[in-house]
Amino acid sequence: MKTEINLARPMLDDQGVVVDSLLTPEIADSWQRCLDRGLDPTLASDDCVLTFESFYQRKQRDERFLSLARPEMELLSGQVAGHNYLIAFGDADGVVLDVLTDTQAEDSQMAQAIIPGSVWDEDLRGTNALGLVAKRYKQFVVSGSEHFFASNKTISCIAAPIFRSNGSLAGVLDVTSPLSDRERHTTSLVGLAAQNISNRLFIEDHRHELIVLCHPRPEYLATQSAGLLAFDQHGRMTGATAKARDILPDISALVAPCFSDVFQNGYDRVFESIQSGTTVQLRDRRGSNVFVQVRLTRGQMTGLRTPQQRRSVGLPAVHMQPAAPSKTTTQITGDDVLNQQIKISAETAAARLPVRVCGRSGSGLSETARAIHAHLPDMDHCIEIDCSSAQENPLEFLLHGQVLGNDGLISNPQTGSMLDTAGNVTVILDGIEGLGNRALPVVKRLLAQLDRKARDQNDHSRWALIVTERHARTEDCIASDGSPDFDDFWGHSFCIPPLSQRMDLKPVAQSILAEFSPNARFGDDAIDLIRQIGDPLTFYAMRRLIFQLSRRNNSGVIDTAKVLELLPHLSKDTATCPSCKGHVTREANCRRIRKTVRDCDGNISLAARQLGIARNTVYKHTLDKQTGPPT
Repeated sequence: MKTEINLARPMLDDQGVVVDSLLTPEIADSWQRCLDRGLDPTLASDDCVLTFESFYQRKQRDERFLSLARPEMELLSGQVAGHNYLIAFGDADGVVLDVLTDTQAEDSQMAQAIIPGSVWDEDLRGTNALGLVAKRYKQFVVSGSEHFFASNKTISCIAAPIFRSNGSLAGVLDVTSPLSDRERHTTSLVGLAAQNISNRLFIEDHRHELIVLCHPRPEYLATQSAGLLAFDQHGRMTGATAKARDILPDISALVAPCFSDVFQNGYDRVFESIQSGTTVQLRDRRGSNVFVQVRLTRGQMTGLRTPQQRRSVGLPAVHMQPAAPSKTTTQITGDDVLNQQIKISAETAAARLPVRVCGRSGSGLSETARAIHAHLPDMDHCIEIDCSSAQENPLEFLLHGQVLGNDGLISNPQTGSMLDTAGNVTVILDGIEGLGNRALPVVKRLLAQLDRKARDQNDHSRWALIVTERHARTEDCIASDGSPDFDDFWGHSFCIPPLSQRMDLKPVAQSILAEFSPNARFGDDAIDLIRQIGDPLTFYAMRRLIFQLSRRNNSGVIDTAKVLELLPHLSKDTATCPSCKGHVTREANCRRIRKTVRDCDGNISLAARQLGIARNTVYKHTLDKQTGPPT
């Protein structure tokens, strides 16, 4: 394909001719439309940006939509391979409403062009992925010279559509990067992210109706391949996702279809089975088998008949035990990235989607979960469940929890059912790794019970679910647990950075020091030295270190010399390689690699084996242009 585009490009630039045989039909048609409008491929496109008032009106119009898309954009930003990319969210007209930019791409030309309010309609910007999706309603990849304007030949754009339940285009998700070698990987991720946003929008629009999953094979009902259908209390279909329209192609031609128009089975005959959660085999009007299963919704399905009550076997009532609430600290303070994640997590939890916070032991997971709860509006209680104390028997788990009010005091300090707690409740499952491979089933059953509680009480009470997951090493926090269902289940998931990489390390350290020596303070160089401890620097380790420092220095400035008295091993090479200098996360990783090389007496191969990375990577970090490898 690269050979064909290299032949077609000069014909476009020099002669204004589109050679259809050398291009995909979509690119060829787009180029021809651009020529017909009088656009010149050798020139740069105009910077088309809305006025502030026009942009503000559009953003206000799609505010709810943006709140559903933003968590998925954050998740996608952690999945895209490499660096120097940006993620854009545009409306159905090709107007960018929100952008997430990688730090390496902040000063690039693409970041200066793809900004909130910029218009990427094909009529103005030529051939580009975001504009093509807005015009053709399907996923597109426009790579390098496939862009109409030659000035965009160094970038690759991948965009996917986001649909409403009626099949109309709601928006476009786009990833732009100068890299093209990972296009196939990124294309799949963008498509999945766009589908997730479409599904979330569908669920929000039909939360008070019966939503069912459908697929020709029952084992795929719990995967992204399943479609979603919504029905009202009379059996009229009120919405269908794009996947559902692919599985049931006849519904696109029907106007206000009923259940009986789509399936041969009568609505009354299968309703009870569907509503009870049973997987039901149906036949569509073409005679093909389709399996359906109810999907739990976050709202009460108004007007639907309720099947006979059944005794459920699942997660039992959580027993609440009075315990002194943990003291709120200032650990969550000045780290902008972490604060942004807390804000996004609170917005996600408020939408009744589960939030997962993972990180290394001692990185402040519990405090972060409480900070998310504190950002939730009008929550009456916070139920903290220690999963590490779970006791397993053949049918159930017994989890111990404590109920905390907004004032930090214990509310209703008696043993009883968690589900009996009145008012708006935040549930924190602390240390879910203690449940092993049963973690996801436990969370799903708990979500089902919380939904049932909200429906049964019918008092507009709200709930939020936050899960923390601890890992022994920082590298494990990024890796999947091996189950795609587990990673894709969460409304939002993020990893807390190690304490040594936190932007607010100095104020946190100063706050702890004030507890022991109010008149002492840290020098900037001392904090930089403490940061070099790396992953072993947990909150406990830092409190112990600061306590020892305070005993030696009751007042004045604690400088590097005083820190080195307790940590003499940090007096060795503290430099980083030139490529990592200036990036906090990279510097910490670089120092860890260089320290391992020193511990291995300069043996690159041995250090690479200990670190589990390639020898070339180790050598790249240890090579210094001025001084050579560290000694």
